[in-house]
Amino acid sequence: MEPGKLPDRAADRVLTHRSLLIVGVFASTVVLLVLVWYLIDVLLLVFAAVLLAIILRAPTDWLARHTGLWPSWALVVVILGIVALLGVAGWLFGATVSEQMGQLTRRIPEIIGDITKRLEQYAWIIQRIQPEKLLEGSPEFLGKGIQVITATFGAVAGFVIVIVLCVFLAAQPGLYVQGAVQLVLLHKRKRAEEVLLAVGRILQWWLVGQLVLMLMVGLLTGIGLLLLGVPLALALLTGLLNFIPYLGPILAAVPAILVALAESPLLAGYVLVLYIGI
Repeated sequence: MEPGKLPDRAADRVLTHRSLLIVGVFASTVVLLVLVWYLIDVLLLVFAAVLLAIILRAPTDWLARHTGLWPSWALVVVILGIVALLGVAGWLFGATVSEQMGQLTRRIPEIIGDITKRLEQYAWIIQRIQPEKLLEGSPEFLGKGIQVITATFGAVAGFVIVIVLCVFLAAQPGLYVQGAVQLVLLHKRKRAEEVLLAVGRILQWWLVGQLVLMLMVGLLTGIGLLLLGVPLALALLTGLLNFIPYLGPILAAVPAILVALAESPLLAGYVLVLYIGI
């Protein structure tokens, strides 16, 4: 036998082992992708809970560091403070926003009718939109209504799950960090913990920046809509949707432009310029 060459059987075993390894890795990757696809809703809920927990931990850590409170008690104080802040905001602005949202809801048929009349000259648009189906009470419309109800209950359940997960994660972040580190190879765990803590700090400041940006956009939009005579409730929607990168501002501008278009095309143009400028 020549030096450096394996017998035929040994070479076959090596080839078989490598082939099985490649097939195993490929099959595992496919299974993982399928699981991610079917569990995407769960993963999004967990991700939202992690973000909210990071938001809570920033003021909690600051309060515990400067007051000497136990982190758990500091977390309770922060949660109560947020609830109180939301209550004050609801007391100050809730009635106005609720009234305007009610007015917008009641005006939806009128707005649709006005927009349809303004678009009558574009017959191909009317044929594609077919707004009369919205009022027909057809099985399709009823089916969509049931889907809306189901989605609403799903959103409420998802909100509750996120809040519960958020409280657990914020109460004992070290426990979950250590649990995640245990999934890493032993000699990499120290580095993995450092990376997780660094990512947490970066996400805290990113979220602070996003909240400040949402507040600024909401205030500027509210001032602009007030000057233009458009309902201020849309400014709240604009501030909230601004959290979604790229697509959020576009989604926020659509209802404001449609409401303004029902009044006049000129007002819709002003609203469009306002949103683009902000």
